[in-house]
Amino acid sequence: MIEITDVVVVAVIMGLVQLTKKLEWLPAKYLPLLSLILGVISGIIYFDGPIENKVIFGIILGLSAAGLYDQSKAFKSIEKEE
Repeated sequence: MIEITDVVVVAVIMGLVQLTKKLEWLPAKYLPLLSLILGVISGIIYFDGPIENKVIFGIILGLSAAGLYDQSKAFKSIEKEE
């Protein structure tokens, strides 16, 4: 079961992706994939239960982090237009 404290994991994933972006370790087009990979790794480490559940929760975490990142980009572009 996903709890409110799991949001911290999403924030950590977002932070690591931002760090990778700032240090230019990967091209920007691969950042969502990095987010997904970090999510799966965190799901395997963080959650209890069968491996299938861990991977699914990891995918959810990674996609959540990537989605929040994309929404923040969209919000910043709206602010620049105004």
